[in-house]
Amino acid sequence: MTPEYILAIVVTLSHTTIDDLLGVSHHQNISRTRHIAMALIKENCNLGVVEIGHIFNRDHSAVSYGLKRARFSELFDVFLKYNAYLESLDGRSNDIEPV
Repeated sequence: MTPEYILAIVVTLSHTTIDDLLGVSHHQNISRTRHIAMALIKENCNLGVVEIGHIFNRDHSAVSYGLKRARFSELFDVFLKYNAYLESLDGRSNDIEPV
C-alpha cells in the first residue's frame, strides 16, 4: 500500500479533499482526518516521521503530535477496520484510485 493510496481512501471516506489534508487548515475535522491519515501511512508504509512530514509539508514534530492525537480518535478505529477489510480483499479493491 502506498501513501497516495491511503490518502485516496481517507479522502473518499472522510469527504475531504487532498488539498484539505495537505493544506494548513486547523479546522478540527480536517486536522483530525489529517492525523488519522498520518497514522495509517505510518502503520502501512513503514515510513518515518520525517518522510511522512514531507508528504504533508510538515516537520517531524508536527507528525509526531499528529500520530499521538490519532491514537485517541474514535475515527482511527473505523479506518483501521476498513484497512483490514481492504487487506482481506486480497488485491481486489481497485475501485479506489490513488490521488
